[in-house]
Amino acid sequence: MKILLKIFKSNIWNCILRYISSVMVSTILFLFEGIKIMILGAMTEQEKMKSSLGITVQAYIYILLFIGIILILCMMSHYSRVRLRDYGIFMVFGSEKRYIIQMILLEYGMICLISYVIGCIVGTAFLFLVKTILRFHDISVVWNRRMFMESFFTTLLYVLGIFMAAVVMNLANLQRHSISALLKYREKKSI
Repeated sequence: MKILLKIFKSNIWNCILRYISSVMVSTILFLFEGIKIMILGAMTEQEKMKSSLGITVQAYIYILLFIGIILILCMMSHYSRVRLRDYGIFMVFGSEKRYIIQMILLEYGMICLISYVIGCIVGTAFLFLVKTILRFHDISVVWNRRMFMESFFTTLLYVLGIFMAAVVMNLANLQRHSISALLKYREKKSI
């Protein structure tokens, strides 16, 4: 238990940065998905496919969603590199790989759950702001509970996909490195 607390204290700034960046990306994913649904919901199928606004909105939103997903994967990858040494320490003290895997699942599960919930709350506030701005500029938008739930669940799917990718990256890193390499990992990066 003392080792866990010491490791947590030594990584506190990484933890704070990880949560803030995860919340920001979850907010952006929710917001962009909501904007896409809100604008495209006011269009007919023909307008979505033929009008320049429909095509542009779809292209921009998908590009921004892709960028958001890449950003959170990079953040998770950075965090996993920071944690490799800690996993090596646990292995030296006799922890089995299954406990380390459980720890990875718990860590990333908590990150994703907390960032998803806060991201959806903050994203909803921004979405209502965007809706107000779009209506002020006479851009037709539609937003109802069904659309909110669709945005909510689509964002959940994105976050779960990112969570699974982060866990797989961590497990791959653990399998690739020996215990001694894991313990020296941070030292190699700082040289």
